[in-house]
Amino acid sequence: MKPVLTTVKNIFVLLLLTTSAIASDFSPEVVREAWKRRAEKLAGFDITFETSHVETVTEDMLEDSELELSINELPETIAYQTTSRILADGRMIRYELQGLRPDINMQLRKSNFVCSYDMSRSCILNEPTTDFSYTTGIIHNEEHCSTALPLRNAPIVFVTSLYTLAEFGIDLDKMILQPNEATINGTSCIVLSQTGENGFPSSELWLDPKAGFSIRRLRFLNGTTCVNQIDCSYKKEAEFLVPQEWTTTRFLPDGGLLTSSKSTVVKMLVNQDFTTDDFSITFPAGTVVSDARNSETAGRTGTHDYIVLENGKKRVITWEDRNTPYEELLRTKPEIKNNKQPNNFFSVMVVANLIAVIVLAVYILARR
Repeated sequence: MKPVLTTVKNIFVLLLLTTSAIASDFSPEVVREAWKRRAEKLAGFDITFETSHVETVTEDMLEDSELELSINELPETIAYQTTSRILADGRMIRYELQGLRPDINMQLRKSNFVCSYDMSRSCILNEPTTDFSYTTGIIHNEEHCSTALPLRNAPIVFVTSLYTLAEFGIDLDKMILQPNEATINGTSCIVLSQTGENGFPSSELWLDPKAGFSIRRLRFLNGTTCVNQIDCSYKKEAEFLVPQEWTTTRFLPDGGLLTSSKSTVVKMLVNQDFTTDDFSITFPAGTVVSDARNSETAGRTGTHDYIVLENGKKRVITWEDRNTPYEELLRTKPEIKNNKQPNNFFSVMVVANLIAVIVLAVYILARR
């Protein structure tokens, strides 16, 4: 998915990367330094926010579904709510999401998952859904953390330096300060704009210079048409100005609503002390795990696949097992397609050693 289509959560920590009041004279260095000081002051996050979503039902969604209905037979919009929690400490992150989300048939289904990055590996744990009657898990190594995980949907990652404005194609050095200030909800902002390039859309940053260049609005444009807009309001938390509520709106090419969401922080703790256990994920028994770090066997996905058993052992899922039902996998041993028996080499060595011992014994007896 292109960065322009990212959800509002991607923006949350961009909104956090601000500091105390700074002079309104703009320069990229001043803004970067403000955001850097802000990031250094805010550490050990524990943030919970609730989001209300509204999606417009489109012809494209209908084409992807299994429903044999016309667009006129479906509701114009789908509304649902989710609750998210983000823990972050340095480069360690844990992101949890719970709630109902529409499936390909536009039916609201439970969608609960946890993803975490603990410096050595990144994991995703998905609870059973209508698509899978069992829990699934994914493990990635560190180098794939930023590209393989849905952590990029968790805006707190900007504070941890896992992501930067460049993820959205934004370069402060290439942004142009517009001659006129703009106002949003009574707050005067300077407006920076950048022409899109390298597949990224054009963008605008609305910054509040009296609040440490806080990002009040972020817009992505296709030509002069806005395709994605995020607005944020703030509150004072101890000595910090932090986001309290934000909305994101995506538009159709004709300017109509595609999706909208409104997120509200219900709990925010900063400078918390965490341990590595807070960021570790333990897969419960019955979980089907795909380990992208290990290629000792090629499973159904081309990775090292296995089921976590009650005794802590693993039931490996081989390529030959790829079409075997989950319940049968639990009852059987792995199917290994190999012309040679796994213990042939060991058996040959045992026989060879026995022969050597017999020959040696005969030689010794013959010399007596």
